[in-house]
Amino acid sequence: MHVFRQGLIVMLFTGFLSACGSLIVSGQAQGGGSSTTDSDARRRDAAITAEINRRFVRDTQISAFDVTIRTRNGVVQLSGQVRNAQAKQRAFELARSVDGVRRVESSLTY
Repeated sequence: MHVFRQGLIVMLFTGFLSACGSLIVSGQAQGGGSSTTDSDARRRDAAITAEINRRFVRDTQISAFDVTIRTRNGVVQLSGQVRNAQAKQRAFELARSVDGVRRVESSLTY
């Protein structure tokens, strides 16, 4: 039961983070976008960020709570701290594998 509860908490928190990230990336937290094209790009970026976050949460090498993901125009920026060099490479690979990602820039440390 404890594992189930812990998993449920992680899922709820992940959904909360994704929603907050979507609002920030889409500009809703700052009063909205200026055009449909900008709004579409922000939605795509938010979807990329959410998908990367989901992959990090499911991965055993990466703590999604320790990595910040920012996406702008398909360019993903990863920052934060991971356990080791393998986790750093894994985070890069997971981010790069998401549809719509043009480039991944990483300042992850370990």
